[in-house]
Amino acid sequence: MGMALLLVAAAATSFSGTSDSNLARGTGCFAAARLLVGGEVIQRNDVKPAPCAGTTIIRLLRFDRTMLQAVARADIAPETYLGRLWLPEAPAVRIGDAVVVRVRIGQVEIHREVRALQNGRAGQSFFVIDDYGQIFAAPPMSVAAEEE
Repeated sequence: MGMALLLVAAAATSFSGTSDSNLARGTGCFAAARLLVGGEVIQRNDVKPAPCAGTTIIRLLRFDRTMLQAVARADIAPETYLGRLWLPEAPAVRIGDAVVVRVRIGQVEIHREVRALQNGRAGQSFFVIDDYGQIFAAPPMSVAAEEE
């Protein structure tokens, strides 16, 4: 089975921008809003809407299947057209974050401090590791504010 890569168009052109509705949905055509450093994960605040334009394909980004995010292959100058992208919402939990897994069965509730091995989003399971090196899938997550 082959690996899917995200191929995007690029050109050194400035754009005045379009409706922010594409940015809110995380879909559409975009240009870099600031200098993007090679290896950096592309987030919604790193880009701005741009009119879609047909250009020569240059591979500026790659798709990281672990994080499910677009990543800059090399430095990308501000205003550089990135083409059509899908930008999911930022994960609530990032790889390496300390989290508490809470599982309730009937009247019994178990709390376990773990570290995230994958990015996690609300409503999705993700893999974690505990202090004993045991790896398991955390149950679907609901994002809660930290307790004081």
